[in-house]
Amino acid sequence: MAPLIQFDLSLSCHDDVIDQRKTGIAPLHETIFTSPRCVSFGAVVTTYEHTSWVDYTAEEIEASWFDRDDMRRMKENAKSEAKLVESGLLVESKDVSIRGLESRARTGIRRKRQNRMNAYAAIFFEVDCQEEEGFFNEELIADAYFVYSEPCHVSAQMIGKRDEIEAMDILLESKKTDFFGTNFCKTIVDLSTNEGLASSAA
Repeated sequence: MAPLIQFDLSLSCHDDVIDQRKTGIAPLHETIFTSPRCVSFGAVVTTYEHTSWVDYTAEEIEASWFDRDDMRRMKENAKSEAKLVESGLLVESKDVSIRGLESRARTGIRRKRQNRMNAYAAIFFEVDCQEEEGFFNEELIADAYFVYSEPCHVSAQMIGKRDEIEAMDILLESKKTDFFGTNFCKTIVDLSTNEGLASSAA
């Protein structure tokens, strides 16, 4: 992963390479610890035995990994679902998630293609400038690419963080036990109704 660096990059050749300012920015996923890190070992160690993939039968291997047909089928499903999202027939709801179909939709495909073209153009422009100037610097080529890859990287990290928060919310919601909430009241009503019907029928 390239370091997150902000700098001004003009499209002219490198007359002012030395004068460029570079400012370091901490990546989104890093946290600063005030106390030093340490390693500790638990008193009780639990070990789990598992079967090596070498010992799998042909049926187990087929059930464990995707083959080319599975991959092709998944891609076709993603394309068809993206078309349904674009047409408005598939909408996000509590039971349906369209997460992951963004890059399969027409706008997502266009945006991804444009990002790649910008990155390629920046790299080739940098290489051409270096050939004209008669030098070769891999770091400057990486920096030219980084200008266009960094926004994609930050966007992916933000999406991942949002997914993490949603997953934690779902996990916490599933762990909640609602003994005296609405579900409990519904159970009491249903039981009393059933008992009342049974006693009236007798």
